[in-house]
Amino acid sequence: MLHDTDANVQAMSMTVLSSVLALIEHFPPSDAQVFPQYIFKKVSHLINDPALIVRVAFTESIAILAETALRFLDICHAIKLYETVEEGPVEEETILSRHFQREEKTDHYSSVNTTTALIHNDYDKYLLELQEIVARWVIS
Repeated sequence: MLHDTDANVQAMSMTVLSSVLALIEHFPPSDAQVFPQYIFKKVSHLINDPALIVRVAFTESIAILAETALRFLDICHAIKLYETVEEGPVEEETILSRHFQREEKTDHYSSVNTTTALIHNDYDKYLLELQEIVARWVIS
């Protein structure tokens, strides 16, 4: 529908797409990059569409798409950090046993710090990528 020949269909498709994506609450961490790798590429041609109504719909949707993409990235980053620090999903009965194991494992914290630093580097890289894409759209 984003490539439809009718400008009204394209404009409404862009508006609906951004609204529906903003409603998504639960998604797997692997979807953190769905915006720059797929969605942004599928909608980017609309910024130069000859129909004014399509360009206006795209412009109105930029903020929603940017906020939703950032939310996806933030949530996935938080999940990765939680899983790294907690060594995976934590069940209630293992909390006490992990607490006592940590007292014995001092090397564990250095590996967690290294992994956490790598996760922060990935987050910064992906955030910069999102910012560059949206900045290009705003400047156009």
